[in-house]
Amino acid sequence: MPETASISCCRSQAEAERAKGNGRRNRKPRRNKKARKQAAIAEAVKEFMEKDLIGQADPNQAANPDYKPDVELKLKTALDRVVPRIAKRFEGKLY
Repeated sequence: MPETASISCCRSQAEAERAKGNGRRNRKPRRNKKARKQAAIAEAVKEFMEKDLIGQADPNQAANPDYKPDVELKLKTALDRVVPRIAKRFEGKLY
């Protein structure tokens, strides 16, 4: 009888460990999805900063009709110009 109790106890422990492992596996896809979502957000913000904000200081932008050359461009001016475009730039994006 003690041997049966010992086997039963080990079986219960093994089942508990297996269940814990299944729980970890189920969380992994959620982590991957969250990581991909965060990466997409980071990429969108980086692109916005590079093209819309910092891009205002790019002399190659002269061909763009919205471009207003300003050799004395200040950060505040660049921010003031880009603020109205923020909502449009991220409109419809489901992050």
